[in-house]
Amino acid sequence: MKRKIYIIDDDLDIVESTKIILEASGYDVKTAYTLEEGAGLINKELPDLIILDVMFPGNQSGGFELCRNLKANSETKKIPIVMFTAVNRKWLFKHSIDDDWLPADEFLDKPVDPADLLRKIKKYLD
Repeated sequence: MKRKIYIIDDDLDIVESTKIILEASGYDVKTAYTLEEGAGLINKELPDLIILDVMFPGNQSGGFELCRNLKANSETKKIPIVMFTAVNRKWLFKHSIDDDWLPADEFLDKPVDPADLLRKIKKYLD
């Protein structure tokens, strides 16, 4: 059975290129371009892993908020979350890092290196 990965990101190019990489590696991939659409996918069927963008139009910390909500929910808290960010890491991590503020399992900078992405995913799914 193929492992399910959901990509939640507003950048069409990032979503499509990531989807191609993951499907070529044998994963079942579903995509969402808004936080609401992504939350709907997760509510319908739980994935094995989530790739989530940090910033969305109209909500610059929307990815963090969804991540915190998922990690606070007993049904979704064990799903690994890999966050994509185009934000400068020095700005992103100026706050003290803890599981409440940054509960994601991994962070990857955009543009994502395909080999690094697959390595991170295999760490959680293999």
